[in-house]
Amino acid sequence: MIRQSEDIPYNSLRAKPFLAYLRDPYLWVIALGQIALNIGFMARRTLWLDEAYSALMARRSITEIHKALRFDAGPPLYYDLLHIWRMMAGESELALRSLSLLCSVFAVIVIYYCAARFWNRHAALLAAGLFAFTPLTTAYIHEVRNYTLLAALSAALVLVLMEHLDKPGRWTVILCGVIGLGVVYTHNLGWFLMPGVLLCVWLYAKKVKDLTGLLICGIGALVFYAPWIPTLLAQMRNSERSIAWAANFWSPWSLIYTFSAYIPGGMTPSYLDLPSFPNGLQAINALMWITIFALACIAAYRKRDRKAALILIILVSGLVGPYLYSLIRTPIYLVGRTDYGLLPFWCLFTGYGISKIPWRRAQMGFAIVFLLQAGYINYELLTRDDPLSERDIIVYLQRNTQPGDVVLFTGLTRPSLEYALDEQGLRFESYPRDMNKHLAHLNESWYMENIDLDKEAESVLTDISRNIPDGASIWVAASRRPVNGALLTLIKEERLTTLVKRISTPSMGLRKLNEPVFLVKLQKLR
Repeated sequence: MIRQSEDIPYNSLRAKPFLAYLRDPYLWVIALGQIALNIGFMARRTLWLDEAYSALMARRSITEIHKALRFDAGPPLYYDLLHIWRMMAGESELALRSLSLLCSVFAVIVIYYCAARFWNRHAALLAAGLFAFTPLTTAYIHEVRNYTLLAALSAALVLVLMEHLDKPGRWTVILCGVIGLGVVYTHNLGWFLMPGVLLCVWLYAKKVKDLTGLLICGIGALVFYAPWIPTLLAQMRNSERSIAWAANFWSPWSLIYTFSAYIPGGMTPSYLDLPSFPNGLQAINALMWITIFALACIAAYRKRDRKAALILIILVSGLVGPYLYSLIRTPIYLVGRTDYGLLPFWCLFTGYGISKIPWRRAQMGFAIVFLLQAGYINYELLTRDDPLSERDIIVYLQRNTQPGDVVLFTGLTRPSLEYALDEQGLRFESYPRDMNKHLAHLNESWYMENIDLDKEAESVLTDISRNIPDGASIWVAASRRPVNGALLTLIKEERLTTLVKRISTPSMGLRKLNEPVFLVKLQKLR
């Protein structure tokens, strides 16, 4: 048994098998604690825009998913896994979100093993606990999105890389290639991990053949990635309509905000909508975490700890790469989102730093403060009510529509409603029609500049009226976005005034977007 106070050199742990690390009861306290914290709340809210988009993608075949992603901004691995997971677990909110929870638990185990294998048990428990209970992880466990998968694969990649640099072997080389391919097939930002990985290999490879083996494996991974390159190029051409919104949240201070998002109660952008502490407490927290980070840097330098240096290099390069790309070319850096895949490295490095505090009581005190703060923020996050929710509009349509009715979605209203209403026998249409290509991206200014919205509105309503059965109704799910103005004006002007029925409630809207939504019911148009 390794005593917590010992710093055992990593080479002395070689004889300890992998399963021996999994026997630590405190690891399972952390893993089961994370499950217990989240499982009871995972079905509490409807799927919001991005989640519902993932759910709709998972309903398609693998081939159809890959074709549809030409109008997206990401790779296919998560959607492919979600497609398979849906067939096994179903597609309730709990079933779909449980894949994110599973990935997060896997990441906790990888982080624990990585720290225990190369440092000590105490650092492992600290790093695993930091990742498991930080509010940012809690937020992404409750989303049907690829972020916890990216974090798990990123942590696994670095673990295998560290194993290879310690004792090179054929299987570690192969695993580096396979997991690295998984990272870049999960999120395009995974490519920004690779310069840091290559730098670490260059600095710490013991022999030239070790470096050569990894390079050959990397070339092999590129060969397997090559079939995706045409889709990636198509995504880049469509970026004006898909990721242009990211520019609204880009800031030269994004790097600093990232570390604020990593800690409980820190400052976060509106798309995360995480509770935060008052500014004074945030400043105290920032000072505490900066101190821990500095301790980790000092300890890594004094001990010439190449594993800690490797973690730091990949953390910094993985953040600086997309930051510089956003600064020089196109904003792609989203605080608390595109940087989430690097959270395991932050937790590993700061867990290492906490374990280097010379006073055990101070270490315990820091862990208690973290758990109290994280517990408070997690409680606020999981139990609060949303002022706007898709639930009201979903329930209304479930009760009042009949098979054959058409629901015309405007802007971003479609994903959540289509996911919930799929079994109602309804027909779904989008306005503008181009929104059929990607249901979760809306660049209003592009549509208003490049599409004649008056003609588009007339054409959409005319086509619907020609193909709708007698006695069926048209339901327009709308909001006051400028892009919807032409459609709503046409409904009122073309002798439809007497046929219009507007339905709305104070809580009817798009959750997280804080966008009020209302329904307009029409009979078959003449």
